[in-house]
Amino acid sequence: MIEFKVGLNHHLVRLDQVVALNCTQYSREKLKKTIKEGGVLVNGHFCKTPSTLVSEGDLVQVSIQDSKPIETLNLPALDLLYEDPHLLVLNKSFGVTVHSGHGTAGNTLSDALAKYTVLSDFSGAERKGIVHRLDKDTEGLMVVAKTNAAHEHLMAQFKQRTVEKKYAAMVFGNVLNDEFNIEVPLGWHSKIKNKRIAVNASTLGAKEAVTLGKVLHRFGSKTLVLLTPLTGRTHQLRVHMAYFQHPILGDPVYSKYPSPHGQLLQAVSLGFTHPITGHKLRFNLPFSRRLTGK
Repeated sequence: MIEFKVGLNHHLVRLDQVVALNCTQYSREKLKKTIKEGGVLVNGHFCKTPSTLVSEGDLVQVSIQDSKPIETLNLPALDLLYEDPHLLVLNKSFGVTVHSGHGTAGNTLSDALAKYTVLSDFSGAERKGIVHRLDKDTEGLMVVAKTNAAHEHLMAQFKQRTVEKKYAAMVFGNVLNDEFNIEVPLGWHSKIKNKRIAVNASTLGAKEAVTLGKVLHRFGSKTLVLLTPLTGRTHQLRVHMAYFQHPILGDPVYSKYPSPHGQLLQAVSLGFTHPITGHKLRFNLPFSRRLTGK
């Protein structure tokens, strides 16, 4: 028998969701069936309705008969920087895929988050909690929604461009201007759809894209820059810097200049309005060792 008490973060959450979070070795379908067949007690009473809302302090006992645990996934670790009942902010590691799709499945950040807590389903089952994403080889700050209300409000902030984002990147060559502005439209490549973005107003669905840049440190053959995307297009910073003739080192698609540490791009600052309290929140990260080599 598996026994646990409901915590504050799961107050007034569905029984089947709380059971799934505490019995991760079993499939959600098996656990829901167990509830319906009377295999779950809440405070000593049988509860056969998966949608029942549990409360903080409730004692839940789960008895599963003749069940085989599902294969354990090699889920990525979660580096949480902030959490409350509505959202969380984390530092995504290099090489971690945010959610399944386009040939990826399992072992994603979304999978790890779903095992950790209850997430919003505003954007569908495969993207639970995911308000925005970082490329697999981009590390750094992300905000994740735990409720649909928070998710909808955060997505509106991204759409209205009120979210403040800054990225640090190590790029090829010596960037001459201390500050620069790249403003060229981006769209899917006309011959490599859904795989590559191109800088060209005639590409499929090309849209406005604006990036502000500032030189932080010059190293002769490479430059550390701070990039502020005023728009949020797919691969925007990577494509814009390649167009600017200073591609990001280690970029596997848009750069021919490798890095032993992989793509050197990090989301270092994220600011937004809390969707429930209205408070301004800002999170900052120090430059990673991958980026600076220190």
